[in-house]
Amino acid sequence: MNLYFIRAFLHPILVRHAAQAPTTPDGTVRVRMYWIHSLLGFAGIFLGLLLMAFAVPTYLSSIGQLIIAALFALLFFIMGGIILLAWKNVYIQTGVDYVEQRLWVGVPVRIHFNEIDSFSYNPGNTQLTMSRGKLGGWLSLKTTDNRRIAFQPNYYRGERTIAAIAFRLYYGRWPSPTNPHDQQILVNTIADGSSKQYLIENSKGSELTL
Repeated sequence: MNLYFIRAFLHPILVRHAAQAPTTPDGTVRVRMYWIHSLLGFAGIFLGLLLMAFAVPTYLSSIGQLIIAALFALLFFIMGGIILLAWKNVYIQTGVDYVEQRLWVGVPVRIHFNEIDSFSYNPGNTQLTMSRGKLGGWLSLKTTDNRRIAFQPNYYRGERTIAAIAFRLYYGRWPSPTNPHDQQILVNTIADGSSKQYLIENSKGSELTL
């Protein structure tokens, strides 16, 4: 329950962080993790150093306590390092006709909208209640060759991807990146929220490449 209240407190901050991500002239936007994640990483490393500092005098009284302190120090070092690596590397990038994800390790995965074969969508719960719904929402995409992307669209500017999927479900085809009329439909449905509402009502889909 306490964790949920923390997420509820951070929700508007993370949404505002995503909204401030710059958009390039060709319509590409990249959203990285919020800077507060780096503080958690540095805090983990600091705690590791603190435990190592206490481990030296502890050695004089008990080798067992030294081992325990060293193990906890190593654990905090690893956790802090992973969080910092994620903060540095993780992003979601959305272009005119694609979405790309990079995790804390590995190479980026890019999926063009017309390659999406199946999806599932959870809009998230934006109210401060005891619901277990994710405040950031959740959008999972899969292609026929098993490439997968899953992210929180409320925190990583997933509105264009949502609009493209809603377009596909409604019109039976994917929006053309070179068709001004198709692109204007995406802009309009993002602005009035109708594409998101359409996906709330149609939260799963498959065989979209057919």
